[in-house]
Amino acid sequence: RSLDGQQIAGIIREGTSRGMPAFSSLPAGDVAQLAEWIHSMNRSALANAPQQEVAAGESFFFSEGGCSGCHMVHGRGAVNGPDLSNLAARSTMAEIEKALDDPTSQMGIHSLAVCPPWAFCPDFSWAVVDVTLNSGSVLRGFARKRTEHELQLQSFDGKLRLLDAGEYRLVHQEKQSYMPPLKAAPDQRRNLLAYLSSLGGIEAG
Repeated sequence: RSLDGQQIAGIIREGTSRGMPAFSSLPAGDVAQLAEWIHSMNRSALANAPQQEVAAGESFFFSEGGCSGCHMVHGRGAVNGPDLSNLAARSTMAEIEKALDDPTSQMGIHSLAVCPPWAFCPDFSWAVVDVTLNSGSVLRGFARKRTEHELQLQSFDGKLRLLDAGEYRLVHQEKQSYMPPLKAAPDQRRNLLAYLSSLGGIEAG
């Protein structure tokens, strides 16, 4: 995403040291078109943010849309979903639309930030789990962090509980996303996309 069209074209022509072959025989025009297409597919939603309808989308997000019942933006909202303050800076428009239309399809497709660059560690930090304790009681919430030795569980009221592996005997992860697909009129959807596409993070100060 950080590369421009010329840099991508250079990779296509010269290949990489890790195995991608060089396509130096391709016509320069074809390379340029291919590089621009790849660049456009990876451009962040923020770079393509439509300026119109942002205010209407923000109103929908924090009112009848119900989005703020789970998500937070710039300190407003709840914590039963990812903070979306920098959503547009880290996502493409296509990714945002997929998350709205089919949230389950987006589960585990991104790697954890702590994962080594040579590996893929699927992020299920917002997956709903049922944790059966040794006592037989069941705790339900989000598996915010899970390792071989512990589980950080966030209940639906926002409270965090750190469980040692010796405290529970079973963790069942739901396959469906906690987030429902968006139900909105065409103009509401357009407004919401405009608002989400404007979320580039929180400026210092």
